[in-house]
Amino acid sequence: MSQLDNTLKLLGITDTNIQVFGTREEFHGRGSGRKKYLVIQAELTYTLRRCPSCGSNTLHPNGYKLTHVHYLQGPYGPG
Repeated sequence: MSQLDNTLKLLGITDTNIQVFGTREEFHGRGSGRKKYLVIQAELTYTLRRCPSCGSNTLHPNGYKLTHVHYLQGPYGPG
């Protein structure tokens, strides 16, 4: 199991059809408000034709969605 697989498992992403092709660290803000982010770039390995939840045909072709995942610091989070 690669390190990227462990990262997906830690985030609770269990879909085996997600192919991760890169990660990077980014920093935003200045001074004491500066925060560190881990950006994971991934794609689905198949093309969706219908919404898996409701069956609607209204998918955006070649669409992307920027998602922000927030988690609390603690024994399992960044320190």
